[in-house]
Amino acid sequence: MTAGRHLALFATVVVLVVLGIAIVDVPLARWLKQYNETALRDVFGVITHVGVSTYYLITSFVLFVVFMALARRRAPRLRRAAYQALFVFSAIAAAVPVNLLKIAIGRARPRLLFREDLTGFYPFGLEYDYWSLPSGHAATIVALTMAFYFLWPRYRYLYLAVAVLVCASRVIITAHYFADVVAGAYVAFLGVLLARAIFVGRGLDVFAEPGAPPGAH
Repeated sequence: MTAGRHLALFATVVVLVVLGIAIVDVPLARWLKQYNETALRDVFGVITHVGVSTYYLITSFVLFVVFMALARRRAPRLRRAAYQALFVFSAIAAAVPVNLLKIAIGRARPRLLFREDLTGFYPFGLEYDYWSLPSGHAATIVALTMAFYFLWPRYRYLYLAVAVLVCASRVIITAHYFADVVAGAYVAFLGVLLARAIFVGRGLDVFAEPGAPPGAH
């Protein structure tokens, strides 16, 4: 991505986040609240768990260790698989800074809107209810699907669908505001690009070209 496109994307994200905070988030959350006891919330309540980072961090790291232990000079595919697993781990780990941003920004979650009619920002609060912006689930799923795209780009539309569904679930079940999800996704986007640049810079180029068949390099 060129510098111009990065700047354009950054500007778009800023506009969406500002508009979300100013005029979209609270009315949308209030409107969605009416579906809290419906099947819609139940379905997206299940989907949202796909964005929990713990599963992916543990699995990818274990796979890295196992593949490296099995790899030998005559098993380059296992070594490649090990570094692919490490890239997935690194991509998700690179999104972890959203947790620091949550604390520093201190945005009140939608539940406080419904419970106390409380909105706004309370920086460096230590309570979970004030860690709304950015969304950690959104960051995790965007990091995961971007990592998969760089490794196995053939299934790009499936990755996109999964990312959109999980991100949308955070808003639909009113765990987060729209702006929280946009910000989390963008932080993850930057983190994955950084992880990829580090891998390539170290000569660990395990990435496939867009449109290549699975396993191609």
